[in-house]
Amino acid sequence: MLDEILEESWTYQEIFQKGYLKGLELARQLEGHHWVEQERETIIKLVQIRFPEIVLFTQSHIESLNDRIALHALLNKLLEVTYKASDEAKQAIIDASTAETAE
Repeated sequence: MLDEILEESWTYQEIFQKGYLKGLELARQLEGHHWVEQERETIIKLVQIRFPEIVLFTQSHIESLNDRIALHALLNKLLEVTYKASDEAKQAIIDASTAETAE
């Protein structure tokens, strides 16, 4: 009975709402982090297969990329250049990492 009275109070409702919204924001951040990590892993796998000579270079450069859209654009660019030389792949990685740093 006391629980019901407390749950119906505006104070309880406000505290609950704030906690709920903070929980949702944290979940969104964690999901975004998950996607960023997956994009990085996919890029590394592609580079390992197609451009093994630049794996360490790639790893060191994409560690600083935290924007999922930028990572996805880089992945698409790397897919486009898979038939080209590793120098073009290197340049795509440099372009992506310097673009995010400039922002």
